[in-house]
Parts: sequence; structure tokens; C-alpha cells
Amino acid sequence: MNSLTASELREKGRKKCWSPFQKFWMEISLYLTTPLVKTGINPNLITISWIIIELVAALLLLKGNYFYNIIALILFNFIVLLGDHMDGNLARMKEQFSLLGSYLEQIGIFLGTPIFFLGLTIGNYLRFHNTFYLIIGIVGVFFWLFEK
Repeated sequence: MNSLTASELREKGRKKCWSPFQKFWMEISLYLTTPLVKTGINPNLITISWIIIELVAALLLLKGNYFYNIIALILFNFIVLLGDHMDGNLARMKEQFSLLGSYLEQIGIFLGTPIFFLGLTIGNYLRFHNTFYLIIGIVGVFFWLFEK
């Protein structure tokens, strides 16, 4: 594995993408993941990191402050998305697959994402004191979970 070039590692980490959007993020994450192959960082560590970032973003949304909301959306939409791709890339590049990794991925998707949107819901309720935001957010999270 250490004898592989960076382009060979990126090819090893690449997977088939179902949309141009996913392909775009996959390609960016491949370049960010390649240097990690030579470190002791494993894919599960990256997964745990983006789950924690998801929870931090949810806590920022609870503040209901515009500035905190922007930071939370950047963390959630860019950093977590890259982390989600990077853990799979690193697993393919290092050929490290684990059952724990599969479970962590599902925890991040099925618990972290609804918690993020609940943070947005509660933050908007606290900021505007409008029960409508609370009801719509909770119903939205319920339907998101039900759809999954």
C-alpha cells in the first residue's frame, strides 16, 4: 500500500457515484483523504469526528443566532459531507472494513441528521416564539425518519 502513488490511491478509493453532486464531493474528498493513508488515522475515527461535528452544529442551531446558524450550516453541509465521503474513501484505500464502521455510519445518518434538524427547529422556536415552527420541524423530522 505504501508503494502506491497518490493517483493510484485515489483510484483505489473512488466509488461509483449516482449523481453529479455526489461525484463532485467524492472527487474533492479523494484529494483530502490521500494524505491520511500514511497516518494512523482510521476510517472509524473520521466517522466519529463528523458525527461530533454534526452534534456541535445542532447545538449551534439551538442558539437561534444568525451567525451561529451560518456556522452550523457550513459545518453540516460541507464539513460533515466531506467527512462522510472521506471515511469510505480511507476504508477503501487502506482496505480496512469493519462492522463498527457500518454502524457508526448509520448512527451519523439516522441520528445525527434528525438531531441537527431538531436543533434548527428548537432554535427557530426559541428565536421567534412561534409554535408553528416547532410543530413543522418535529413533523418534518418524524417524516424524515419514517421515510428512512
